[in-house]
Amino acid sequence: MGLAMASRIAVEFDLVVFNRTLGRGAELVQSGVRIAASVAGACEGRDVVITMMADDAALAQVALAPAGIRDSMKPGAIHLAMGTHGVSAMQELAAAHRDREQAMVAAPVLGRPDVAAAGQLGIVAGGPPDAVRRCEPLFALMGSRTFHAGPEPASASAVKLANNFVLGCAIEAMSEAFSLVGKYDVPARLFYDVMVDGLFSAPAYRVYGDIMAEEKYDHAGFT
Repeated sequence: MGLAMASRIAVEFDLVVFNRTLGRGAELVQSGVRIAASVAGACEGRDVVITMMADDAALAQVALAPAGIRDSMKPGAIHLAMGTHGVSAMQELAAAHRDREQAMVAAPVLGRPDVAAAGQLGIVAGGPPDAVRRCEPLFALMGSRTFHAGPEPASASAVKLANNFVLGCAIEAMSEAFSLVGKYDVPARLFYDVMVDGLFSAPAYRVYGDIMAEEKYDHAGFT
């Protein structure tokens, strides 16, 4: 996801990237992207530092460790966290950046890597209004729509987590439904067509339902 987003940003902005996994991101060099040797190197002189981390622990490590983002960003710069993170993690980071006169914006994304590559992500942004406005040109490159969650970064995280909860419920319900019709020898693809041609034509059902329709079911569910 991060690589797809970086490729979009590099079209219009001077971009420096750092990846904790050595060698990752090297393909961006041909687009004019510079690869930093450290977190501090990626932050030096930057107005906005974007993170796309796997979880809260990884984000805290790169942001709050010595020579991390908080130590390396200049006053007035923005830490733009675009991964999916917990509310408490955003509250902790926002307070840490305020202590250094830095801004924190949470902007978790809605969409898969192919959607990111096309610049069609949904972006849920939360943070100080001026800081969010400064990030809008970046959002325009990566997404098709920005949802403003309010002045607190934690609010954006809450929206993303709630959205994931709804999606998880939909996936669980579909799994149970496919298992039920499978017990009566109904082809999974037939049920999928009935589902998405009727009340459940939203992308969540089309995308994840299509994956399930390709699976083989027995009477206990997936095999």
